[in-house]
Amino acid sequence: MKHSISTLVIGLCLIATTTFATTTLSQPSKDNAEATVIAFAELVNQNNLEAAYYSGSEYLQISVPEGEWVDKVHRTFILLGKIKTRTPIKTRPVTSFSGLPDDKYLLVHNQIETERKKKANEVALLRVENGQWKVCDYSVR
Repeated sequence: MKHSISTLVIGLCLIATTTFATTTLSQPSKDNAEATVIAFAELVNQNNLEAAYYSGSEYLQISVPEGEWVDKVHRTFILLGKIKTRTPIKTRPVTSFSGLPDDKYLLVHNQIETERKKKANEVALLRVENGQWKVCDYSVR
């Protein structure tokens, strides 16, 4: 009896640990999402727009043709200049975004300063693909 109770307790502990590890590993942290936005924006800042585009989500690549996206982002940064500073404002989960299917997204909003704009908004929409955050939408306004 004593042996079967300890076996049951060990079994329950293993199930709980496995469930926790699976849940934790399958959903990257918000810190990882913010790091993804920074890495993506750094590619944009370096005018490496094609690399930024292809590092993004399949949703980005399906929703906007590469040439159109590159042209729009390039024109934005011609007007505003490179990003000088970034201040996180808010990161929140959303399930709906215009032009994209309902899904589990994370909306990251930063205030930035560029070479020719004191205050601008950087907004990125991310979703998890293959265990990593990927940018589905990115804009500076």
